[in-house]
Amino acid sequence: MHPGSCAGAGFDRATCGLYFLIREKGTVNHLGTYWRSNTEGVQLQLWPRDQGSNGKAQIFFIDSSGALCHASSGLAVDIVDDVPVLRRRRPVSSLPNPWSHPLPEFSFVNSQIRVKFLSDPSLPGCTDDLYHGNSWATKNFVLAAHTQKDFHMHPISDFSPWIPAAMVGSFDYKAEGNHDKKWRVLVEERTKDVGGERTSWEIVPASKS
Repeated sequence: MHPGSCAGAGFDRATCGLYFLIREKGTVNHLGTYWRSNTEGVQLQLWPRDQGSNGKAQIFFIDSSGALCHASSGLAVDIVDDVPVLRRRRPVSSLPNPWSHPLPEFSFVNSQIRVKFLSDPSLPGCTDDLYHGNSWATKNFVLAAHTQKDFHMHPISDFSPWIPAAMVGSFDYKAEGNHDKKWRVLVEERTKDVGGERTSWEIVPASKS
C-alpha cells in the first residue's frame, strides 16, 4: 500500500468482519460474480442473497495490501473500462498496461463504495471514451447499481498485445457478464459526497448473513 493510499478505508474489521458481503442498501441484492464463477475476467453483478455453498460467491475481504478480494476465488477485484471483474495478481511495470497495472483502490465512505484509479482502466480504442482527458486520474468515482449505460466485456484476445509469451495459455479467463439493468453494477463518476438511490451500499459481516 503506497503512502496516502485510501485502499480498504472504511472496511473496518471490527464492524465488517474479516469476511463480508456487499449489499445494495435497502434491498436483498448482494454483489457477487456472474453465475457464481471463480474465473478471472467474469463480471461482478447484483443478485439476491444465495444460501449455502452458492452464497460463497458473494463473500469478499480486504487483503494485506488493501485490495478488495473475492473470497471463494482468492482473486482481486479490478475495473476494466467501467466494469468490475475478477483479476489475478500480476507484476506491475513502470509502464502500466491493461494486462499488468496497479489495482484500483476501493473505500467505503458515507454508504458509497468509492473507486480510486492508479492507472487508466480503459483499453486503448474504447469507443465510449469513458475517461476523457485522463479524467480517471482527476475525477472521483463510485460503484453504481442499475446504470442506464450498458457495458462491453473484453475477450482475452483484446489483451494479447500485453500478455508475455511465457504466460499465454497458462490460465483460465472468461469474459462473461449479465447485461440486464436489474443486476448491473458499473463504475460512474461521483457527483455527491453521500450515497444516493443507486450508489448506497451496506457492508454485512459474513458471519451475520
